[in-house]
Amino acid sequence: MVTDTIFSQQTAGDQPHEGIFLEAGLFHEIAMSPTTEVEGQHRSAIMTWTDVNFSKFAFDLLALLNGSYRHGHISSYYGFDFSELNRKISPIV
Repeated sequence: MVTDTIFSQQTAGDQPHEGIFLEAGLFHEIAMSPTTEVEGQHRSAIMTWTDVNFSKFAFDLLALLNGSYRHGHISSYYGFDFSELNRKISPIV
């Protein structure tokens, strides 16, 4: 059962690429369509499913309503879970 929120966006680049579909299925963390050439650019769609996508959306919406939204910037890190990152980084000794 999928409980995460999807985030989808368009990509554009100079080079074509194949799609990315994990063996676990379409609704497993990330999927990317193969590129299609549009007006000299290679475009595709990327979709990600993570537990932080809803909080990113909610805080972007709040920033938009407050007039402080900046495209391409994270509106808030609140709701991000960095505990997994802490387990993967060894302490500096």
